[in-house]
Amino acid sequence: MQQPVKDFLAMTFAAKPMVYWQAFLAKVDVCWSPVRSLNEAVRDPHLKQRDMLLQDEQGSYHLGIPIKYRNEPGQVNFTLPEFGQHTHEVLQQWSTDKG
Repeated sequence: MQQPVKDFLAMTFAAKPMVYWQAFLAKVDVCWSPVRSLNEAVRDPHLKQRDMLLQDEQGSYHLGIPIKYRNEPGQVNFTLPEFGQHTHEVLQQWSTDKG
């Protein structure tokens, strides 16, 4: 039942370039965002402004904490456990829970 609407919108938006729609929608009181590839999304200036793209000491990128509390800021921990590091503890807790 909604497919005709989806088809109409897809065809309409595909008919003009993104620049046109950005200018057009900037004048309209509506919430919108372009569909982007992952590569395009992580390069968005808004992500950088909100500290959502973090880099660890090895140069790897990570997503930051999206909810920012003024009095309780989130803490980022880039430490990863070694393979199997917590296996014993997890299995022990699981066997205790199954009891």
